[in-house]
Amino acid sequence: MSTVSPGKVHGTLNVRTHQADVDIDFTTTEYSIVYVSSRNLLSQGARIHKAYNQWIRELEVRINTELDEAAAKYQPAASAKSAANDETTAWLTVKDSKNPKELLAFMEKYGTGQYAPAAIAQLNMLLSKKDGHSQSGFSPLGSWEMSASYTPKSQNADRCMQLSDWQFVLVIKEGLTSETVYNANRPLYVYIDVEGSDLSMKLDVEKGGGEWEWTEKFKLDKRTKSFTALPKAETGSGCRGIIDVTMRKISR
Repeated sequence: MSTVSPGKVHGTLNVRTHQADVDIDFTTTEYSIVYVSSRNLLSQGARIHKAYNQWIRELEVRINTELDEAAAKYQPAASAKSAANDETTAWLTVKDSKNPKELLAFMEKYGTGQYAPAAIAQLNMLLSKKDGHSQSGFSPLGSWEMSASYTPKSQNADRCMQLSDWQFVLVIKEGLTSETVYNANRPLYVYIDVEGSDLSMKLDVEKGGGEWEWTEKFKLDKRTKSFTALPKAETGSGCRGIIDVTMRKISR
């Protein structure tokens, strides 16, 4: 194959004493294979040796395969670029907002994105101005910035989850709240039951959990809370570990 001009490639196939020459005309959306000349292929007007048609079909298959492979490589990159552009556009829309609800909506959609730290800082600033850090009449309901870190305490490395960290925003509501969050492909299951300022939190992980869990009960009556969750019980799985949790309220 050799390039003749933009949008045109010339190809020559030699098989023993036979030769076929074609031009391939193409654009960004289509292509066509055009007969140019041949030798020892019994070409007479619109008739030609059947081997030529077989070669053309094989050429079409090869071209289509390479086009599909090129499209498959381009698609993920294009999708990732589009998603990044969407996040940037959304951030530029809310970054100077004085409305906490707009920033919370942004966090719910892009809470793990590149602008999440700036969004949390802006939200905290707005809330601190709004309530002057007052603790009177405090309610645990609302949005919390959560950090959880699992530390294994077991020798069964193949069976138990390894050291993992999760950072996420959790919206606590009256009654039962449940959420599943991921770090890479490692899930953390969170269950919270609220009665007034009394809160019961149950945590579970994929490996080392299921048969047992971490459960803590405490009063949530201020904007920050840190504790170490210990397993409720141990079973024959042999998996042990602790989960360090830090909570910081970012909205009413």
